Amino acid sequence: MLLVLTHELSPRMEFCELTHIPRTAIDWELAAKQHDAYCAMLRQCGADVRVLSVNRDLPDCVFIEDTAIILDEAAVLASMGAASRRAEPAGIESELQKHREVHRVDWPATLEGGDVLRLGRTLLTGVSSRTNRAGVNALEGIVRRYGYR
Repeated sequence: MLLVLTHELSPRMEFCELTHIPRTAIDWELAAKQHDAYCAMLRQCGADVRVLSVNRDLPDCVFIEDTAIILDEAAVLASMGAASRRAEPAGIESELQKHREVHRVDWPATLEGGDVLRLGRTLLTGVSSRTNRAGVNALEGIVRRYGYR
């Protein structure tokens, strides 16, 4: 069975990081309904959905996919480029360790999972304001031992 980790919404979501859009009010009730629908859809697809709460006080915690790159063989904890998100990977580490060997990308290298796309055994990684060249190099060094490039 496919395991999906997600995270409950933060009551501080209104302070989330924004890069390309202006700040607008967040409709908490709508966001909660959307998140519930997302989890329900995953369950309908046969996934075992686990909703974490460890990073609840961090505004962007619901975007859990940014905090780690999950491969079949291992997980790579990100080193978040946004200062407000740097505590998130440590929060989910113990849960990831239950399912995968865990590796870390360490500061000052930065890497966020949203900048990584897996195509087979190739990871396409963009350099952005949140992922730097050192982060890409660190990721490459980790995943190479598992046959990824």
